[in-house]
Amino acid sequence: MNSKPIEVLVVEDEPMLLEELAKGLEEDPMIKVCGMAEDVDTAYELVVSARPDAIFLDIKLIGGNGFDLLHRLKTNNVKIPPVILNTGYEKFEYAKTAFNDFHDDVIHILQKPFFENWEHKRQECLDAIIARKEGQDETRLLSALGIFSIRNKNQTFLVTFEEIQYLEVGGSGTVYIITKDGRHLQLNRTMTSLLQELPPHILQISRYNAVNVQCISSIDHETHQLYLRDQEKPLEIGEGFYSNLLELLR
Repeated sequence: MNSKPIEVLVVEDEPMLLEELAKGLEEDPMIKVCGMAEDVDTAYELVVSARPDAIFLDIKLIGGNGFDLLHRLKTNNVKIPPVILNTGYEKFEYAKTAFNDFHDDVIHILQKPFFENWEHKRQECLDAIIARKEGQDETRLLSALGIFSIRNKNQTFLVTFEEIQYLEVGGSGTVYIITKDGRHLQLNRTMTSLLQELPPHILQISRYNAVNVQCISSIDHETHQLYLRDQEKPLEIGEGFYSNLLELLR
């Protein structure tokens, strides 16, 4: 990977939060803030003049909102850099708009309050930007919506957390999501990193598998195997994971 810092534009309507976010981003030597804006017009001019590698974009802005900026860029045939959308859980409808209308542009959602578990959030943003810059197949976890967006080549698949039946390690830093309707979708993530962001009912049962406990039909306590609904083949429960499974099911 190139050691040159990622240049980002930070767009946020609250001056104090704008300064804090810019400062927090530049704590990572791989990130350089090349511009800051509080309003749509200034943000537009900075995208054109500074040509940032990515935008950290708030929804509410002076003179409009973040989507007005993106529409204006698109209308004027200005290339839109990858967008990290700054939003909170209460902005659910806005997040859906971003996903539906600007799917190819919004690569990640940075949830407010920003500075809870900040280093982890910042690293997620950086990873998403680098993945887009390097042209990798894109896997995005939009926790604010409770969905995965999994993009492989020319197709994008949407999977809600509730649709997951189980996960299986695929090797070389990949995980397969097996859904209740039988889809096998590959994510370029490790099991460990993925489970940190999934709800507690997606439980790891071995080095190779995690299951949606709501899909368990039975457990064989003698063989330490479990069966999922509509699955004939059992999954092995690892020795170090059996007690955690029992504790959750009590």
